[in-house]
This record gives sequence, structure tokens and C-alpha cells, in this order.
Amino acid sequence: MILFVVIVSGLVSLAQSIEIVFESFEQISGYELFETTLRVRKYNHTTNVMNGTTDLKIEVNDTLVTSTDLWHSRLGNQQFNHYPMKLPTAGACSFIKSLRDVYEKYIEDIHNLPDGDECPIKARRITITDMVFPSDAVPPIVPKGLWKVFIICSLQGREVSRFKMLLKVHHDVSTAFFHSPLGNQQFNHYPMKLPTLGSCASMETFHSILGNQQFNYYPMKLPTVDVCTYMKSLHEDYAQYLKDIINLPGPDECPIPIREIIFLNKPFPPEVLPKVLTTGLWKLMLITK
Repeated sequence: MILFVVIVSGLVSLAQSIEIVFESFEQISGYELFETTLRVRKYNHTTNVMNGTTDLKIEVNDTLVTSTDLWHSRLGNQQFNHYPMKLPTAGACSFIKSLRDVYEKYIEDIHNLPDGDECPIKARRITITDMVFPSDAVPPIVPKGLWKVFIICSLQGREVSRFKMLLKVHHDVSTAFFHSPLGNQQFNHYPMKLPTLGSCASMETFHSILGNQQFNYYPMKLPTVDVCTYMKSLHEDYAQYLKDIINLPGPDECPIPIREIIFLNKPFPPEVLPKVLTTGLWKLMLITK
């Protein structure tokens, strides 16, 4: 469904270290409710865009519920595993209101969307024109690879329509060198790397769905980053959440001298987290190297 494409795009805006491109979009069922011509095409050598229309054929309200089912291919080779992450289930009217309230900047290329207060939503044609996937709207915890997203519409618990979207996720580019001493295309790996900026921090994530300390490894990571770059990003993107942290290094302070950092009655700011996180008890291991 054309409306739900935006929520797949619009999660929580975090530090941009990820690139996502549309690969394909197709309708699988539910032609009595929707009919779409949405297709992904090459805009230039490096950019894919989505174009087309979706006809909503009947009047709908919050009884039409949209949900997602995610599958991930780490190697991008169409060998998919089910991924335990879901976008919030929402009724049609509630979804449009949230879309208008929170993600307005991502819908400039979508025309004839309902207003946020329109319920029920009348039949209409919605058009997407050269929409690039907004990578900066997606949390960098999303692993790289090929993603298959099923968008499912249900009425009273019964599936009435299904769409499939393929997305490709790229993370920051790293380097590796190979050497052919004879210049004959017979390469050996060469042990040379571009320099890093110092100590790096990474994270391992574990999840207990029942909150009973029985943890399973969760395939979700924040991007590994050097400490100075992390501190600069923290000040630029999350300054409003640093008021209760005393003696934090400045954004341009590198190297960072030894210091004591103090937290003063700091509550966890839930609004910075993506809504796709599942309920339960989470264990995070922060690792520095």
C-alpha cells in the first residue's frame, strides 16, 4: 500500500551512516481494495526512484489495519531469514494522522494523500513521483543486505491485501587492498588499511522477550565508530538530551583527555529510539577497542 511505504521509510532520525535504495515493489493480492502501478526505475547510474499510482477503491477507516512482516538476506542473494522486527500495527486513519504529524517532510513526492483529520478516508488515486528512499530517516541499527518487506492489510483479523517491497541497505564504505606483483590479475590480499582516528566503540545486543533474564542474541547493531566522531555526532544530533551529563567532551575536542563524566538523575529518553523495538528486557554490551 502506497501509504505504508513512508512509514517503512520514516522511523527515527539518527546519525546518517546508512544508505537504502528501492529495489522493487509489487502488489500480490487485494485488487478489489487497491490497484497499484508503483514501480522502481533507475533515475541515473546511482539512484533508484519509485513512481506510479495507487487507487484506493473503497472508503476505509481504522478497521482497515496495516502491519508488516520483514525478511533479511545478509548476503543479498535472495536467501532470506525471518527478522524479528515489526513496524507498529495501525488503523488507516490513525496511520495517516501519525504520518502527517511526524513524517511530513518525507511525503513531498506523494500527491493526494488524505488530510490528518480525514476519517473515514474516501476512495482516491494517490501518486508518487520520483521518490528516493529517505535513508536519513532510518536508524543505523538496521543491518546491511537485502530486505524483503511484506505490507499486509487486514479487516477484522482477516488478510485482505498484501504488497511486497525489496530494499537494499548499504553501510559506510570500508577499504581492503589486493596486490598483483606480476600485474596479471592474480591478486593476493595485502595487509594494509587506511588509518583510523583512535579508539572505537561498538555494541552487542541481547533480548529477553519475557523479561526473565533468558537472553537471546539479537541481530541488531549500532554502527562502530571512533570516539571523537561519536562525540561530535552526539553533540550535533542529540544536544537536547545532554543537559544532565556534566563534563562531557566538546564536539571538536580530539584527542579527548582523561576526565570524570557525571550523570545527574538522568532518565532514559525513549523518544530517541525507533518504534520497531520489541517489548521485553534488553541487555546491551558496549565494547571499546
